[in-house]
Amino acid sequence: MNTNCLAGMQCPNCKSNGPFIVEVTTTVLLHDDGTEDYGDKHWNESSYMSCPECDHEGQAGEFYLSNQIAEKSEIQTFADAILRVVSGQTEEQ
Repeated sequence: MNTNCLAGMQCPNCKSNGPFIVEVTTTVLLHDDGTEDYGDKHWNESSYMSCPECDHEGQAGEFYLSNQIAEKSEIQTFADAILRVVSGQTEEQ
């Protein structure tokens, strides 16, 4: 289980705990012959992320376990509603 930068993260496809590839924004000191790190690296839930284990690609937010659980909960709620309609039940029943 991840406890540092990847705490609470997992590939939504293969369930790998990482490492992951992420697109970041950073500041560098630009020289004629190259660059030096100059500032922090920043990324957020909308940053591109991929899993090298299975090649799944998406936004970083999809890799948070809390978002994966919410999505499953929403799917279950939708499935329950369909079952009620098919069986002729209403929400009041």
